[in-house]
Amino acid sequence: MKKIFTIIFLLVFFTVSYALSGHKGKVVTTMDVEGYTYMEIDSGGNKIWVASPTIQVKVGDLVETSAGMLMADFYSKTLKKTFKEIYFVTYANVVKETGSEKTTKNSKISEITLAELYKNKEKYNGQSVRFNGVVTKVSQNIMGKNWYHIGEKDKSFDVVVSSTDNSKLNDSVIIEGVITLNKNIGGGYNFPVFIEDGKVTSK
Repeated sequence: MKKIFTIIFLLVFFTVSYALSGHKGKVVTTMDVEGYTYMEIDSGGNKIWVASPTIQVKVGDLVETSAGMLMADFYSKTLKKTFKEIYFVTYANVVKETGSEKTTKNSKISEITLAELYKNKEKYNGQSVRFNGVVTKVSQNIMGKNWYHIGEKDKSFDVVVSSTDNSKLNDSVIIEGVITLNKNIGGGYNFPVFIEDGKVTSK
């Protein structure tokens, strides 16, 4: 089953050209089984079950997922439980900030270069940063966001940024957001340096 999840994720990540209508809500119940996380989430009175590649999540967390595939009367041999309805999704993520809610912990923004970021990655992990770069690769409208690879034309730096902002391949951009190291988004994808919901501004 893990191979099936990986194949589905690859197809979605590289070929989908439209925004998927996913699921979002607070975690009511969670359990990990054989590389997957089962979660019951409450989206405001409507509770559903989803299963995703393993993520670190706890009861009370706000999560968002891709749309996934709905299965009825699914029986889990490991859990010895039948789910009346459950969505098997390729992507799930804990949401740290919604709407106008701001994270005060990382309110101070550090103005740095890509070279400085890579030289002192541990120092900037979890911190808000702003730096200049070039869009070396872009995948648009994947799970409702644009996914940018940011680097420099003559160097091997690579920062992956998910954003709702619009920039084009080879654009010189200003990036702003919170650094996360070794971000695992499921399906075998791990980004060494990642910014979620970053601000991408073309110069």
